[in-house]
Amino acid sequence: MDGVVDKAYVRIVAPPMLMPEHVPATHACRALRAVLRVAAAHPEAVRDRFCPGLATLVGGVPPEDAAREMAQAYGGFRGRPSPPAPR
Repeated sequence: MDGVVDKAYVRIVAPPMLMPEHVPATHACRALRAVLRVAAAHPEAVRDRFCPGLATLVGGVPPEDAAREMAQAYGGFRGRPSPPAPR
């Protein structure tokens, strides 16, 4: 990403599904992990990260499950232990 202008906006797109359909909660983890990897590879271009509830609408993943998977992706990326699984 050479030559990124100071005022340019970079959008990373990492959809949690190929086609509109229900998916397992792990797709939220994979999509966020992909975003974090690209952002880390280009810190000069990616200053902020915003992330919706991945796979929660069309994917049919309950928000709590998506949040747990996204926390796992973030924790793994930052070298932190994953949050405990629900009982």
